[in-house]
Amino acid sequence: MSRDLIERAEALKADLEGKVRTFEVPELGERGKPLVIHVYPITTKELQRIIGIADAIERAAMSIDVRAKDADGRRIFINERQDIMRGFPPALILKIARRINEDMESLFTDDGAIDNVDGIDAAGK
Repeated sequence: MSRDLIERAEALKADLEGKVRTFEVPELGERGKPLVIHVYPITTKELQRIIGIADAIERAAMSIDVRAKDADGRRIFINERQDIMRGFPPALILKIARRINEDMESLFTDDGAIDNVDGIDAAGK
């Protein structure tokens, strides 16, 4: 790969990393303040962890576990997928995961397979 191409890819990654979304989850707040979740652009490693799980609720819990971060970019949950699945109502898991994964909705088919990434389908066309 040419150095120029690598530099352009690194610049794109840096630009994407600067695009952090936030949203509030009043149900998980404390002292009258909602929990604020910060969502950074998904990394390849995070995507691999999430799509490796077949069950929708488990995948949603993994999304929360892997992608929910505080204002400093530290994960709020660390390897707590099972605790999330046991302790959170399913509707809340899906609600939070849906907000976290807004940037991924166009990537997957209904069966969880990668569908389309920037106009390239799963076959690479």
